[in-house]
Amino acid sequence: DLVVNSQEITMSFIEITGCTTSELKEQVVLLLVEQMLIVKGRDEKSAPSKDDLQGHVMKAMDHILDETSPAHLFALVEKDRALAVSLVNMACGVESGGKYLWLNEIYVPPEARRKGLGKQMATHIIEWARKNDCRYMAGIIWEANSASQGLFKKCGSDVEQVLWLDRTL
Repeated sequence: DLVVNSQEITMSFIEITGCTTSELKEQVVLLLVEQMLIVKGRDEKSAPSKDDLQGHVMKAMDHILDETSPAHLFALVEKDRALAVSLVNMACGVESGGKYLWLNEIYVPPEARRKGLGKQMATHIIEWARKNDCRYMAGIIWEANSASQGLFKKCGSDVEQVLWLDRTL
């Protein structure tokens, strides 16, 4: 059980795998599509359709759920309903001195925000990374996303100004 805003509720932090129920996987896909609609919709001129994004996310899920993948997909679940989702990748680097965790996605839908779910998700991800011998965690946050910046600062992360290299191959 997790405590959210001083209220105990039955919620689980689970890893989504190939053995996860198809219903829960579908809910996670819908959350990821919702997130991608926000991210990709920043440029309204080239914003993809919901159907295009769903195909994109489904293709990614095939790779994410492959047992040889370094990716790990998590959800906060209450009564068989996915409330929030996160995608991370394990990697290795010189700067970290070993294994590190790259935070690709963390998404809490608008109707579930300001209830402590993001903090619960971030806390579980950090704990999971430590248990899996990660020495470092990194990710990107859009400059305009002050809520996410504040969340990770509260969780002990440094939020730094960096330039991001991005290219489609």
